[in-house]
Amino acid sequence: MPLTEVVQRQSERLRALISQVLEITTMNKIPLQKEEHSIHHLLDEILLDYRLKLSGVNASFNLHKHASHDKIMLDKFWFTTIFLNIFDNAIKYNNREDKKITVTTAEDRKVISITVQDNGIGMPPEIRKHAFEKFYRSMKNNNGQIKGLGLGLFYVKQAVDAHGWKIEIISIEGEGSEFVISVPL
Repeated sequence: MPLTEVVQRQSERLRALISQVLEITTMNKIPLQKEEHSIHHLLDEILLDYRLKLSGVNASFNLHKHASHDKIMLDKFWFTTIFLNIFDNAIKYNNREDKKITVTTAEDRKVISITVQDNGIGMPPEIRKHAFEKFYRSMKNNNGQIKGLGLGLFYVKQAVDAHGWKIEIISIEGEGSEFVISVPL
């Protein structure tokens, strides 16, 4: 794949992100433009772009495509935003030499689940319960060294809610976190 395609995709994404940030901060509501997409194809694309962004960081990514039904109605911009923000946190809040992110899709009769698992620092319950709040940033294990505004997981939650999906955090301090997104069939 030519690098110009990746640069073009990222440029369009940045322009849309600026517009969406202004919109969501003034309205607190995400307008969706849903179309049918293959989540496996989108996750492949998102992971490809993210790997290029992380040059110089020792990180490995795995995608396990266990869902047999992977076409769903979604807003591609916000679907991408969900995963880029989760990946950013998985890298930022990880002090290991070898950072690992595993994305797994699965399904049962009622939902398709997309799980993002990392080997980062994890979150204690008091941080987990505030993780999706606007401007919330844990200063534990941070000492002001990790940059950000505390909006990433807020946007994740807003986008998940706007789609009518559910998100859950499973985390063990010192071992990593799992974000499980459930998409009703």
